[in-house]
Amino acid sequence: MQDVDNIIIGTGMGGLTTALSLLRAGQSVIMFEQHYVPGGWAHSFLREGYKFSPGVHFVGHLHEGGKGRALYEGLGIANDMAFFRQNIKGYDHNIVGDHSFRMPAGVPQLQESMCEQYPNEAKRIKKYLKFSGQVFDELFKAIEPKESIKDWLLLPWRTRHIGRMGWWKLSSILDFYLKDPYVKTHLSLQCGNYGLPPKLAPFAVHSIVAGHCMEGTSYPRGSGSGIVKGFTTNIKRLGGVIKTSTPVHKIILDKTEKTAIGVELHDGQKVYAKNIISNADANVTYNKLLGKDKLSSKLQKKLGKTQYSAAALNLFLVVDMDLRKAGMDSGNVWYSSIPDLNTVYDKFVKKDILEEDVFPAMFITSPTLKDPVSYDGKYHTLELIVFCHYHSFEKYKHLRFGERSDEYEDYKSRISLKMLKTLENVLPGVSSRVKMMELGTPNTAEHYVQATDGNCYGPDKMLTQVGPFAYNIVSEIKNLYMTGAGTYAHGIIGTADSGLMTAGKILNCSREDLLAYSEGQYLRLYDAEDDSQWPEWLKKKAEVKRMRGAKKQLETLTF
Repeated sequence: MQDVDNIIIGTGMGGLTTALSLLRAGQSVIMFEQHYVPGGWAHSFLREGYKFSPGVHFVGHLHEGGKGRALYEGLGIANDMAFFRQNIKGYDHNIVGDHSFRMPAGVPQLQESMCEQYPNEAKRIKKYLKFSGQVFDELFKAIEPKESIKDWLLLPWRTRHIGRMGWWKLSSILDFYLKDPYVKTHLSLQCGNYGLPPKLAPFAVHSIVAGHCMEGTSYPRGSGSGIVKGFTTNIKRLGGVIKTSTPVHKIILDKTEKTAIGVELHDGQKVYAKNIISNADANVTYNKLLGKDKLSSKLQKKLGKTQYSAAALNLFLVVDMDLRKAGMDSGNVWYSSIPDLNTVYDKFVKKDILEEDVFPAMFITSPTLKDPVSYDGKYHTLELIVFCHYHSFEKYKHLRFGERSDEYEDYKSRISLKMLKTLENVLPGVSSRVKMMELGTPNTAEHYVQATDGNCYGPDKMLTQVGPFAYNIVSEIKNLYMTGAGTYAHGIIGTADSGLMTAGKILNCSREDLLAYSEGQYLRLYDAEDDSQWPEWLKKKAEVKRMRGAKKQLETLTF
């Protein structure tokens, strides 16, 4: 008995990409999402009319020839979304102690700028960037389809830099090539994009993340929901069904308990399908939706050993402040009080959150600068992120969401003030200009996106949990498939790639087959720092937003 070809649990990027790929192949799909909006970490939410996205802060490789662009155009959704290119002179603004450095788009530009600022390190910087680029290129060669014996025989040579040093820890590579602690920190701050300190991070993982950003980064028009809408519009157009506020209670197996045949929803309704695809993380999928008694001892052992990535605190702000005059632009800000990220991470995971007056590091970004059409002419939005250990919030886990205790709310308030005090190091005077603020905690992540221990990136990206050691897309339960950050890669493009791989397993086809170019698709990419090249429709949207903002402000003053 089948109600549909495919049931997908969760609507993160992995699930959405799987769904769209299957629908394009002529199969039917129904998606179940426990949150009231689709998107997983890519979803957006409104507070007092201002939009925030907890998990989308940039997307890389959207330039001509980029892998991200090829993905969106190949899936046939590029025309349904638009992006703003972040400042090409500094898509990342690094502030390390009293040293600042802007990461320009392009390897030659980065090399020139960094060598100019740190001339004593120039030769070493060039060697490091060359090696990082070689490892990045070789990692993609390693996963390319092998069509002949020759391809396999040449693989060790084509990936020789990975084999020699590519799996060293990031700290070891930095120490091998570089001497200046500030240069090392500037080139490793992006470890915040996967949540491991340099002493634990495999260099191969870091080179992928850094390489993903190397040609510059972009931000979706409409924040994360701009990407989600591009997917959902086409999924629905092709007949796919998305059910939000509909949690899956369990995965149904046949009488042999070896084949997945459907799901039971929270209200007891049962839906059956040929294939069940889970976009939930491995702990939720296997331990909660299936149950340990249905799993092999090998899988139970793997689940028990899995370490999840760092949890985070997300402070969302609306401020009455001219951020551009204060020195910010569309680039993201990475702040570290010291040029020693290993010590910074140790403080995050070992110390009580409120032990010191300020946090040792912080990620700072402004959606209204990255998506300038969203700026109302007066109030800017800010998103601040610091890592924390889950144990700091575990004691509040028993409290029902929306019914938190006074103690919990006081704890959050004190953390928010500490984050604001840290922000003062980058934006002096901002604390007195806050119109609205709201703190997201690891418990928030657990509630809205079912993230085990409130993690940000799925399983930790340590060597024993990536690549061939990640969770298999084809599970040991027949007709049950996995997708998402635990299977291939994390991030907006990484999890979308996992969705392509999942669909490929089901359809028995290649990535190239799934990304057959859709005629007439072209991703729109505009400069966030220069509206002179914007089309008239986009300029009009920006004008309307400011007119509405001015009207709202006038009404407030009149009242």
